[in-house]
Amino acid sequence: MSVHWDTPVLSSVQEVVKSAQLVGINHNKITEVADWMAYEEFAKPDGSMLFDFGNDPDVLMDFTLVVNTMNFAFTDFSTGVKFETDYMGKR
Repeated sequence: MSVHWDTPVLSSVQEVVKSAQLVGINHNKITEVADWMAYEEFAKPDGSMLFDFGNDPDVLMDFTLVVNTMNFAFTDFSTGVKFETDYMGKR
């Protein structure tokens, strides 16, 4: 396994990855996407989001993981429609 499996996020899923039976990892696709993402420019937060998380990469990564988890977990898999809500005039 990668030398980075001792990070909190990755170490928390090691057992899940080892026990997976009905899913697999396409390592070629991961490499393919990582190759083009390495050259993408990602804008730093400009404060326009509903909540300002600052520019700390660790905080932003945590936020990204939580949002992606929520986007996955709150999807109606039969229709593909994601749960959305409005808060303070924003979706």
